[in-house]
Amino acid sequence: MGAEVVAVLGRYWTVPLDSWQPPRDLPPLDVRRAPHPLPADVVERYLGLYTATNPEAYWVADELADYLAGSGDDTLLVHTQTADGTVTAQLGAVVEGHLAYADEPVHLDSGPRHLLALLDHLVTCLRAEQPAVTGLVVQELDDQATAEALAGAGAEVTTQWQAYKLPL
Repeated sequence: MGAEVVAVLGRYWTVPLDSWQPPRDLPPLDVRRAPHPLPADVVERYLGLYTATNPEAYWVADELADYLAGSGDDTLLVHTQTADGTVTAQLGAVVEGHLAYADEPVHLDSGPRHLLALLDHLVTCLRAEQPAVTGLVVQELDDQATAEALAGAGAEVTTQWQAYKLPL
């Protein structure tokens, strides 16, 4: 049809959990598994992150808690936080069969090594809590830090969304 790719809008990256090796020299961060269900104080800290990363969106604590709860026990959330408890990055995954699916990390201009530490903690939690899961599929929406973290984790691009220009 003569269509031309004009942009890559996003990708799905797959991390095989059976061959996962924790990256070396990760930064010393406070990375935590979020409790389920989320207590109100944790929801408030997540609300701060979501508001700071996307000021145009309007989140209400109850709606954010429902969104983050995903499908209940099959949802894992991990986050990094500062000494005062401010959440600086968050990554969640929903388990479906032998795969876990994660939306793009929500983060405050975190670098690739910071996101790699977050990813490593999620993989560690998946292996411990969901041993039947063999792969983690992570969405990345044209975010260079996330792409570098996933590449550094040995993930491979398995799908990408592209914008096309079609001459009329």
